[in-house]
Amino acid sequence: MSNITERPSNALPAVLSTEGAPLPPLLSPEWERAVTFGKRDLRNSLETHGSPLHVLAPEICAANLRSMAAAIGEFGVSGQLFYAFKANKSVAFVEAAAQAGFGIDVASEHEHKLAAQHSAEGTAISLSGPVKGASWLRRAVAEGCLIGIDSFEELQFIRSLLLKERPRQLARITIRVNMESAKCRFGVDPEQLPACGKLLVENNILLKFEGFAFHLNGYAVGDRINATRRLLDTIDSFASIGLESYVLNIGGGLPVQYVAEEDFSYFIKNHHDAVSYLGHAPGSFYPYGGQPTAAEWLKAFLSANGASGTIASELRSRGLTLLVEPGRAALDQAGASLFQIGAVKKGKDSTTLFLNGTSFNACETWFQSEFLCDPLILSEHAADADDCREHRYYLAGHSCLGDDMISRRAFTSSRRLRVGDVLLFANTAGYQMDLLENNFHHHPFPHRSVLEPVSATANDLKARTAA
Repeated sequence: MSNITERPSNALPAVLSTEGAPLPPLLSPEWERAVTFGKRDLRNSLETHGSPLHVLAPEICAANLRSMAAAIGEFGVSGQLFYAFKANKSVAFVEAAAQAGFGIDVASEHEHKLAAQHSAEGTAISLSGPVKGASWLRRAVAEGCLIGIDSFEELQFIRSLLLKERPRQLARITIRVNMESAKCRFGVDPEQLPACGKLLVENNILLKFEGFAFHLNGYAVGDRINATRRLLDTIDSFASIGLESYVLNIGGGLPVQYVAEEDFSYFIKNHHDAVSYLGHAPGSFYPYGGQPTAAEWLKAFLSANGASGTIASELRSRGLTLLVEPGRAALDQAGASLFQIGAVKKGKDSTTLFLNGTSFNACETWFQSEFLCDPLILSEHAADADDCREHRYYLAGHSCLGDDMISRRAFTSSRRLRVGDVLLFANTAGYQMDLLENNFHHHPFPHRSVLEPVSATANDLKARTAA
């Protein structure tokens, strides 16, 4: 979203700040209203449904996708966006994306079934998972889905399946190319492309070739530009043997900015082991600050130089539709996670706050890293003598695991936090919310509610179940 607020205003809740290098979250106007005028409703919802509570804003997801589609349209390029289901398991986002006219990218047969159930009729579905069994491929062919082939062996497998079963429909095929060589285990190696082309030509009554795809690690637009330049030559080579391409799929990896650029830069320069739990600061972080918006990223991509013009003109001249599969970027500002403090343990130099939830519920422990948005303090209580000095906190989960830290960095606040106080982590919908989520200790999965519009004159925040 481009209309985020650079700094929380004085009307917003207090922030539990990273020690020595605060990282207040950027907030969209919708979330500013929610945490300013709807604090009580958010707390009441948490009391009703338990901690942690995930609050979703599906309409923001749809708005993000519309913004990206508009950026592509400015260049006169045909484009199609597929929301990457894997970024959040809530079907509320699938419904919002489909109702807004966008496709759904699925990476498993389970995602495919849910996407088909919760999408509008005719919603485009694209398969990007690296392992596709016979039952999933049968469904994809029958429903006319776009099937991303990950290896020459997978292409042989689907050809054999179709030869045996002879379905009425042709299988719609794109070839994912490994553009990162040994650094990536996904995609067809470039030296196997001639064999793929030969197989496609010989089996054109079964397989309908539609184009190429690539998916890169990282978020650098320059890497996508270079990969596209190289793949355009492959597209032309395939055309010379009668295999015309209609689409080019550049995958996901569009950026999201969570915190202000200057705050992130200062944090990177100043965070150190001394302010981290047990003295071990993570070695790397997602680029939380200083990123362009996803729409700006797409504009930079399309305006970059190709071999004989811009990338946009190269796509137009070949009649290619640009396919993009945003996940995290589609979910920018589309969700938040609330945790209630369940226990407080005072130490010599700091206090540990045990949140009712675990590091599996809203953290980037899967990257051996940190979620770099300072939480907002939603609770309100009368000041006391302890609120006249700075308090130092660590945030831990409530499991029996000694290393269950929701954040490894120290936080400070001029307020003494108590059992029952509520912390809100902003912008958690993209992966942080549920990638590692489980019911360890048989704790139930967190409830999910949908954020309704909030008025400045009336608290009309409503919670409805979001699967």
